[in-house]
Order: sequence, then structure tokens, then C-alpha cells
Amino acid sequence: MVLTGLWVSKYGYQVTDSDSGKSETAFIMGTDDEMVDPVYIQELEHLARESVVRGWKREKPVPHTPEQRRDLGGSLQDISSSLAYRKENNHARWW
Repeated sequence: MVLTGLWVSKYGYQVTDSDSGKSETAFIMGTDDEMVDPVYIQELEHLARESVVRGWKREKPVPHTPEQRRDLGGSLQDISSSLAYRKENNHARWW
């Protein structure tokens, strides 16, 4: 994951992941005096990148479409309820 950042407005900092192509703008609120201090701005950029990455990690994966499930061999429910699966795996029960 390679992150790049770009100020798109006075308070908007756009974070882009060049590997996946994701991009999101984090809005940073601060006073005019704070926004001219280079050390403070670097800290704000770091915090913006961290918050965007945390948001990306919370995203749920996109579920498979029916076509993709067929390519994978069926849904898990279809596979586990099939007769071949039950014949192969029911012998391992301990109860």
C-alpha cells in the first residue's frame, strides 16, 4: 500500500492508494494560524492518512455474484448440502 496525499482545498486533503486506486478526501478543520505551521500540517496529514486507512479496513468485501459463485463451484450452502459432500464428510463426526 503506497499512499500519496494532496491538498485539494484549504481544508481538504485527498489520500490516494496507488496500488488499489482508491481515493478519499479527508476534511481537516483548523484555524488560519494552525494551517500555516509546517510541523502542525505534517501531523494533520499523517492523521488524515491514518483515518482514511482505518475507514478502508472497515469496508466489507463485495459479495460474489451468482456468476462468480458458479465459477467457484457453487455457494457454501449448495456445496455442504450436496450428497457427495455429505458422503465424504459425515464419517468424521464424533457425536
